[in-house]
Amino acid sequence: MLATICLVTAAFIGLPTEDAGDGLALMYFQEQSNDVLWTANLDGSDRTQLLKLSSNPWDIDIDIAAGKMYWTESYSVWRANLDGTDKERLGYGGASGLKGIAVDGKAGRLYFLEQSNDVLWTANLDGSDRTQLLKLSSNPWDIDIDVAAGKMYWTESYSVWRANLDGTDTERLGYGGASGLKGIAVDGTAGRLYFQEQSNDVLWTANLDGSDRTQLLKLSSNPWDIDIDVAAGKMYWTESYSAWRANLDGTDQERLGYVGASGLKGIAVIPEPSTVLLLSLGAAATLNRRRLKSST
Repeated sequence: MLATICLVTAAFIGLPTEDAGDGLALMYFQEQSNDVLWTANLDGSDRTQLLKLSSNPWDIDIDIAAGKMYWTESYSVWRANLDGTDKERLGYGGASGLKGIAVDGKAGRLYFLEQSNDVLWTANLDGSDRTQLLKLSSNPWDIDIDVAAGKMYWTESYSVWRANLDGTDTERLGYGGASGLKGIAVDGTAGRLYFQEQSNDVLWTANLDGSDRTQLLKLSSNPWDIDIDVAAGKMYWTESYSAWRANLDGTDQERLGYVGASGLKGIAVIPEPSTVLLLSLGAAATLNRRRLKSST
């Protein structure tokens, strides 16, 4: 049924129908060394430079329903359409050391971390109403939110933390033995966390309350960020020179082949079921045309 809807909608807006059923599930990832935002298919094929960024990109998140992506650079939060158009800086000139970002499109709020002052900020999607939500402990790195449960989860150097989206009920989930914690992703449906420990190149999983912490994978080198596709049972992550994916149980680990890129940072995934929504917005068709143009 999904494939049929994709084909009909694709034909209506002029997108080649052979790309509509399975070719528009995408990932977006940042290469810090060259300040580039890349996009590719979920199997790593058709890697395309989507945007030249300003300076030191760190993390990225996507509001699929609105067709928008948001990302942090050292001194700014930015957003653009998913096809790379309408790029705009949201104006955090006073902040420095910005790291993880998460978007709650339904409530119209951003959450992002400022490492230099150990602060968790929230703001409207256009950057207005920026508010210090929490003073953090030390070296915040990445953040993810569970909108349905009203919770946010973030990493600091030695700990995983969570709180309500309004900043109440802050609690440390107890990873005192780990160090160099980086990317984190939450699967609220299954009740699991996935997070990376860079110092030992390990991918951990745990319950949402921090119990049942288990080493899921031994990674290659310098893991940085992680995102999950719950419906497909897949996770995607970046290391310094590669993007990787595996099943959520740790099986079928595969390197997606970005040998030429270095300093890979944030990663975000648009799973295949969301293609229908993108097609209805026209964003996928525009992106497809841009990618075809860049390959000729």
